[in-house]
Amino acid sequence: MSDQNPSTPDSPEPDRPDTTPPSSSEAGSPPPPPPSGGYPPPPPPPPASSGYPPPPQGGYPPAPGYPGAAPGRARLDIGQALSYGWNGFTKNVGAVLLIVLAVVVVNVGLNALSFAVDNEFVTFLLSLVGFVVGLIITVGLIRAALSITDGDSPKLGEVFSGDRVVPYAIASIVLGAAFAVINVVGAITIILLPFTLIVTLVLGFFVQFFGYAIVDEQAGAFDGISRSFNLVKANFGELILLWLVALGINILGALLCGIGLLVTIPLTAIAWAYAWRTLTGGRIAALD
Repeated sequence: MSDQNPSTPDSPEPDRPDTTPPSSSEAGSPPPPPPSGGYPPPPPPPPASSGYPPPPQGGYPPAPGYPGAAPGRARLDIGQALSYGWNGFTKNVGAVLLIVLAVVVVNVGLNALSFAVDNEFVTFLLSLVGFVVGLIITVGLIRAALSITDGDSPKLGEVFSGDRVVPYAIASIVLGAAFAVINVVGAITIILLPFTLIVTLVLGFFVQFFGYAIVDEQAGAFDGISRSFNLVKANFGELILLWLVALGINILGALLCGIGLLVTIPLTAIAWAYAWRTLTGGRIAALD
């Protein structure tokens, strides 16, 4: 009886699955796909060069409105402001001229009465009445100019309505007292007089919009002064240019025997209302 070797070199081995663990060089390769019926692996993240576009330079897009403008910072076009003033005047010429003539008649009448009366007390009363009427008219003219930017035709009654006159009067008295103190200092020292005159002009320029803030935004006296100061400070370049151009236009109107002022004063007043509404983001009706 002979011995039999169960595994001879000539007998073929059956196929067996490879159970050898992957080598260290193969450990980083992606795993094989799951068996049928499994879930595929999640997709890889998009490369840095594709997908969502990068944010604009600076991190945040500019605020809506004027391209590249900071929030709350609008740009004032001087030519457009004057063009709007001209269009506002020509489209409301009847109402505007009626208001201007009424203002002239009231002022001339009060001045004539004050000169005709010899009594000092009566003269003082007439001066006081003239001051109050002047405040009412000034506020009314601001309201009339703003009504044109609203797309409405100005009315004579709103010029003499007296609404918002009290805070405007308080602001005017405070500013008048400040101007008086500055001028008295200049008059006493003499040498500082040119400087105080310049300070008065600069201060007047910075508070030019306090009436618009009081009428249009219902601001108080001191809030209106502060609002005007901050607005002019933020837009000094555009407003000084508008002021110089408006001054030249009114000088030209005065040279035409004063008749030209019937056109130039309303024109520049409407342009000023346009500037106020532009810089504050208020409503500006189209006049074309």
